[in-house]
Amino acid sequence: MHSSIMRHVAAYLLAAMGTGQPNAASIKAILGSVGVEADEKQLTVLLDKLSGKNLAQLIQDGISNKEIYIQKGLKLCTVQELIQKFKAGGGKNLLLPQKPYGRPHKVPERTRTLLKRQLKVNHSLTGCQIKEGNPDLLASVSLYTVHDTLCCNLGYCNYQSKKKATCKL
Repeated sequence: MHSSIMRHVAAYLLAAMGTGQPNAASIKAILGSVGVEADEKQLTVLLDKLSGKNLAQLIQDGISNKEIYIQKGLKLCTVQELIQKFKAGGGKNLLLPQKPYGRPHKVPERTRTLLKRQLKVNHSLTGCQIKEGNPDLLASVSLYTVHDTLCCNLGYCNYQSKKKATCKL
């Protein structure tokens, strides 16, 4: 029984990621594509619990944290913090965190923190050495992006002086 509910929740999540507004037909199509029949009773219960409600209503109805973060697309820790604020008296004025404006960073904050630690240990690292030393983290970005992250975001610039060739006659 529990795995059947989780299948429906997983299909709901996939439909929410794909279309943004999951409905019974899209959930049935997703479950049918993997050879599972949709249980009408569980499907209607799931859709009734999650459709057309804001976060405060979902909390008042006693919906679980997992179902809330699936429907609203928030992180689980964010949902838990919002529920604590709601229970502390935040009630009707509970605002959802908004997405930041602009395009996201190519190098995530966690990776930048790791790069900053590496540069504190060895100041003479170049962008190429950092990219080669972290293939899992920086495989999808170019060397220019690594250099740009080091200079603009972290404030580290490694410029090596070169001697100019002199002409003697």
